[in-house]
Amino acid sequence: MQTLGRDAFALLLVTTVEVKHDRHAPRTGQVAVEVESRGRPSGILTSSAEYWVFVCGDAAFMVRTAALCARALLGDWQERVCRDDAQAVVRLAPIKDILALAGAEIISLEDHDEKLAAATRFRPC
Repeated sequence: MQTLGRDAFALLLVTTVEVKHDRHAPRTGQVAVEVESRGRPSGILTSSAEYWVFVCGDAAFMVRTAALCARALLGDWQERVCRDDAQAVVRLAPIKDILALAGAEIISLEDHDEKLAAATRFRPC
């Protein structure tokens, strides 16, 4: 068994995690949570993962899927149609709202690329 992380903190996951990268979040303070695609429920409403992680710049935000789904269903987050084909619907969740959910965690990704490269002997391009 191998863990990856700082000496004082190592993360070992024995669960399912869906990871989303939101390049706009550091600028907007919001992450896009998909709720529909092609007229059918999708994203957070159909995910079988136990946790969702949003990667935003040099940090990631981890939250239980059930808590995020319940919060998204309240309907007070701005809804927006997106993608080139305008077939997906997302709710724009303020990061502060996600962090307020029970069990939400912030994971620092600072120096992560260097640690990953050293641990796996992988050299990023």
